[in-house]
Parts: sequence; C-alpha cells; structure tokens
Amino acid sequence: MTKKQDHSKAHTLCRQYKENNTSICAIVENSKEAKLLKNELSLYLNGNEIEYFPENDILPYDHFSIPQNILKERFRILNSINLGKKIVISTIKNLFEIYPTLDFFRSTKNFRIKDDLSIEALEEILLSLNYNKVNRIDSINQYAFRGGIVDIYTPIYKNPLRIEIFDDTIESIRFFDVDNQLSIDKTDQFNLSKGTLLSLDESNLKIFKDNWREYFQNNDERHCEIFQKINNRESAEGSEIYLPLFFNKQSNFFNLFESYNFYKLNEHIEHIDEYKKFIQARYVDENIDSQRPILKPLDMFICPDDINDLLNKIPIVKPLENYKEFKFNNYDDAIDQLLNKKIQFKKTILITSINSEYELILKKYLPGITQINSVKEAKPGLNLILGNVVRPLINKEADELIIHREYFIDSHVDTTTQDIQSIKLIDREIMFTAGDLVIHENYGLGKYEGLEIVTANNISNEYIKIIYSSNESLYVPLRSIDLISKYHKNIDISVASLDSLSSTRWLKNKEKASIRAFDHAAEILDI
Repeated sequence: MTKKQDHSKAHTLCRQYKENNTSICAIVENSKEAKLLKNELSLYLNGNEIEYFPENDILPYDHFSIPQNILKERFRILNSINLGKKIVISTIKNLFEIYPTLDFFRSTKNFRIKDDLSIEALEEILLSLNYNKVNRIDSINQYAFRGGIVDIYTPIYKNPLRIEIFDDTIESIRFFDVDNQLSIDKTDQFNLSKGTLLSLDESNLKIFKDNWREYFQNNDERHCEIFQKINNRESAEGSEIYLPLFFNKQSNFFNLFESYNFYKLNEHIEHIDEYKKFIQARYVDENIDSQRPILKPLDMFICPDDINDLLNKIPIVKPLENYKEFKFNNYDDAIDQLLNKKIQFKKTILITSINSEYELILKKYLPGITQINSVKEAKPGLNLILGNVVRPLINKEADELIIHREYFIDSHVDTTTQDIQSIKLIDREIMFTAGDLVIHENYGLGKYEGLEIVTANNISNEYIKIIYSSNESLYVPLRSIDLISKYHKNIDISVASLDSLSSTRWLKNKEKASIRAFDHAAEILDI
C-alpha cells in the first residue's frame, strides 16, 4: 500500500487564511487533489468561503466545447472575485489556458425592482451581450418573452431569472427551476453579464475574422466549417480551438486573480512538463485537417516556461510543527490501536461518506460516541461525522485525530454531495432506525429496514430498504428520501397492516383522501 498523505497543508492554509485579510488562490496538481483540498478546508471554514475553479473538461484541440455547467461556474466565480474574502482552488491545467481580461466576465448591468425598463430596452441589452432568443430557455445565454414576463439564463446565477415588467417598470424579479419552470425564490435586483466566451457581435466578429485570416493565410476559410458557422453567428461545437483569436487583449490565470495571495501546495515542475508534452502530442494528432487548421501550442496556450517562472515566485505551503505524521496502515489499524489504548487522543473524529457505514459505526460504539455536524462541535472522546472524503490529520496542538474511513479504501461507493445533504436534512432525533414504520408517498406504509448497497452493471449505489406486506422489498435511492416520512401513529409494529407493492390499495386510498381534501377546501371557500 502506498503511503497516505495527511491534510496538514490544508489545515496550515486555513490558518494563513484566517490570519490575513486577503483572499487566497491555492494551486494544486489536478482536479482530484483540488476536490480533496476543498473537502478538507470545508471542515474548518464555511462553504461559501471556498471555491473550486473547475477545469474546462475538454482536451487540448478538442472537437467538443466546454460544458455549460463549467462555463457557468467560472463566470460566477470571476463575477464575485472581489465580493468578500475567500479561498479559490485551481489546478495546473487551468494555468495553461489563455483567458479574456477580467472585465469580459464581469456583469455590466444592474437592475432593481421599480427601475424604469421597457421590454424593448431589455431586449436590446440582451442582444448586445449576445444572448439568443428562444421560445423556452433551457441553457445559459438564452432569453424568452411571454407578454410582460422575460426569462433570462445568465451564467452568474445558479438558476435562471424571471423578470416581470409592467408599464415599463420592473415589478418583480424571481429565480425559477429550468426543468419545471416553477419559481424558487425572489430577489430585489439582478445583474447581467455575457453568457459565452465567444461574443459574436459585429466588433468581436471582425477581430476574430481578421486574426483568423492573418494566422491561417494558406487556408481557405470557405472550407472551414467552424469559421463559416461563426461568421454566420451560429454556435459551433469545438470552436474553442480559436478562442485566442477572439481577443486583442488576453489574460493568464494569474492576471484574473491578481488581487489574491497565491500559494502552491507542492512543486509542480514535473506536472507542468507532463502537460506540455500532452499538449504537443495532441497538436500532432489533430494537425492533420486543412479544413480545421489549429493554432500552434505556444499560440494556443500559455508558455510552460512562463508558468514555471510565475509559480517560482509564489510560496509553497509548509505545515508547522503542530502535526504528527500519520503512520497507521489504514483506518482499521488506527481504530484498533485507539480502542486498545496503544494511542490516545483527547478527541477522535471519525468520518464516513456512506450512510449505512455511518449507522454501523454509530450502533457499534453507542453510547460512547457523539454525533456532530462539524469538527468545531467535537467533544472529548469519540465523535462521528457524515462528510466528504478527506485525508487524515493528527493535530498535536488540539490533541486530535481526524480520520475518514473511505480515504483508505481503493474501491468504495462514491457518495455525492446531494446524498450527504439528503441524510443531513433528517434531524438526528427523527432519523429512521431499523424497524420504524414509514410512509412512502407512492407505495404507502412499510417498515424501514436500513441502508443497503446495491450493485448493478458494476456500479454500486446506496439505497433505503423498506419492507412491505409478504416480505416485499422496496429500494429507494437516497436522492428520493423526501418521498419517505415517519409514521407517527402510535401502534404496535407487530400488528401494523403493511401495504403491498403488488396492490393498488394505497393509491386508491390516497386518491380518496385527495378528493375529500379538495371537497373540504371547496366547502371552506363557499363559507
């Protein structure tokens, strides 16, 4: 087994962040390292203080475009770059990209309720920002009109906007769900920004065409499909291969976050050289089509020597003397030594991402274990948290051990943030325990059996298991936990009449109850 690292660098970075008034940008090797660091910082900081600037999720010279969710996240982060102190985590790959200047990403318009704004004026602004008019929006960089209501999907917000305009005045501003079109929340103001990296207005289009023709003098633009689509102001998959040609002013990653203090967690010379070779190999593979000419690596990406020079100027995170080396072979080894009192800590914090494992640990060590939601709540003795994967830590100053079970397991069930949030939404006092009677919205009364891992097509996921009449089993994915509620009527479980999965009795009773409720509401309205 390879030597496992601890998260002393994350803890040290957190200390430096708290002791200074300036935001921090931390450079790590790759996206896996970035997500680990974010998880570890989340143990000590609020979630809104930590951002991961995502990689673009495409290969050098790819035929695909950057996914919209990544573009949206990047726009959001760059739009809030000076709005409060935070830590931004980025990777070596991001340092190779050429970006527009920061002004390009920033919102250019701000509107509030009761501001004077006509439908025509708003549409003119949206067109100037290169938004596309559609009947119903389903992705960023789109807008739609329905009478005096305007839907806009700008990348700087998690959800699209719905603005109601009456008599050339903004009456209401709401966010809504793009899937079901239902309103989510109200706000009193909104901002607008560009919704794409490739602005196809007259000015930017001219810059692109002039630059393209100058660079590819020996290529016929009539035979380049991407050029022709852009020239016709159409979106073209994979058009990012010409991104540097859209801007006369460009930025590197360090320019974008120049107001931040930069730190690196390791020396990255080897990783920079590896990615440089990968770019070159991709260039050789893709530079074969005269109808899809591509830029040379030094024109498409930041020069690796420049990246090394910039990284050499920033400090590396060096843990203080407050940490002890983690020498245990695995999670079980550490727990065994702890229980056998071969090692002792004032506080031990056990973490798992798997809900069924959480229940097993809780059952095994009760009443000698405390359930907590954050490391700040840890009590002397054994503590338990449900959370994302982190590396272990022995903090000598706090006399504390933090250890995550799944970090030491090479093949483990991936638990999403959504799953973790689902279980955390259940109050500790009403968490289901094996044998509880529960109601599933679609299947009725059953008995909660616990959490179980089910493998299908070589993919393992965790499910809530409910037993019904005739010992029928229902497996409910964690994301659907909101369909289940505790049965609060005080009856003996042994005599409870469980519903059957093969019967429609529950749905019929539910329908009758719904009709009765509707009739009752109508009677109230008549009164």
